Amino acid sequence: MMSGVVSGAALVGWSDLLPRQGVDAQFLCDELQIDLSGCADGRVGLPKFVQFLEVAATQIKRSEFFWRAGEVYDLSLLRPIGGEVLSSRTLGGALKKFAAYFSLLQDSSEMTFSVDDQFATIGYRILDPSIWPRSSDAEFTLGIVSKLIRSVVKYEWRHAEVVFELDSPRWGHGISDYLQTNCGYGAVRNMIRIPVSWLNLPVGLKSENPGLRRTLNEQVVVQRRSTPIEELVRYLVFKSIGIADVDQTTIAKEMGMSRRTLRRKLEQKESSFQGIVDQCRMEATVLELQRRPDASIAELAVQLGYTEHSSFTRAFRRWNEMSPQQYRCVANAGAASPQLVIAAE
Repeated sequence: MMSGVVSGAALVGWSDLLPRQGVDAQFLCDELQIDLSGCADGRVGLPKFVQFLEVAATQIKRSEFFWRAGEVYDLSLLRPIGGEVLSSRTLGGALKKFAAYFSLLQDSSEMTFSVDDQFATIGYRILDPSIWPRSSDAEFTLGIVSKLIRSVVKYEWRHAEVVFELDSPRWGHGISDYLQTNCGYGAVRNMIRIPVSWLNLPVGLKSENPGLRRTLNEQVVVQRRSTPIEELVRYLVFKSIGIADVDQTTIAKEMGMSRRTLRRKLEQKESSFQGIVDQCRMEATVLELQRRPDASIAELAVQLGYTEHSSFTRAFRRWNEMSPQQYRCVANAGAASPQLVIAAE
C-alpha cells in the first residue's frame, strides 16, 4: 500500500483549469511524465500526482484554488464509486460511502468518517510520510467533499469547521475567506466537521444500484487480502502513529487474526512487528522534522508514541548515529536530508 497510486480520473480537468491560472499544464505533465490524455481510466503514481499539484501551487499561489477545483470536479468521473456515492439517500450515507470506498481510488491514504453527539467529521490524509510537501491534494480532496455537502446545505459554512495538517496557510487565508469560516491548522489530519443534523438531509442525485454496492464491497475486501502482509501492517501502523497506541494485538485484530498468527506470518517473511513499527516511526520522524521545524523534540517524541524524550533520542541515534537535534541542524543548514537507516538488531 505504501507504493501509492491514485485513479487517473483525479487528473481530468486540470488541462483546462491550470492554463487559466497561467500554468502550462502540458509542460508540467511532460516534466513529470504524466499522460493527461489517457489518464481517465488508468492509474497514476501518488507521489507524481501530489508533485503535479504542488508544483502548480507554487505558480498559482492562491490557497483556495485547489479547494474550488474540487468543488467543480465531476464526481461521476470517479467510476463507479462516484455514482454509488451520488446515489445515496442522505448526506450521511454519501459521506460514509466515500470514506468506505476511497481506498479503491487512492491507496497509501486514509479517508475517515466518524460521528459524535454534535458533529460528523470526515478526515483525509496521505499515510506515506515520504510524500512531502503536500497540501494541495488535501485542499482538492476536501473540496470534493465540500461539493457533496454544499449540494444539500448550500452556503451555511459558518456552522462547519475546517482544519488542515499544514501548520499554517501558505498563501493567505483564501479558503477561510471563500468559505466564510475559520480554518484551523496543525491537525493530525485534514478534516471537515459539520453539524450532525446535516447528515439526514437528502441527496439522491442518482438512482441506487444495490448490485454495484456489493461489487464495491467485494473489491475493498479483495484489495486488502491481496496486499502483502508487511505492507498491510505498515499501513495500519501509520494510521495509528500520532493518533493511538501502536499495539500488536489491536492491529492483528483489525487484520482478522490473532497476535500469534500475525507474528508467525511475519516471521515467515523474515520480518517482525516491532521491526516494522521502528521503521514506520523512523519514516514518520523524518516527516515531522520537516513538517514541524519549530516543534520541540519532546513534543515530537510524544506524537510518535514514545513515553519519554530520552527513549526517542536513543532510538533516533540508533537509527542514524546522530541525535534528532543534529539531524535538524543538518537539514536546516540546507544540506540534503541525511539518510536514516534502521540499525541491525
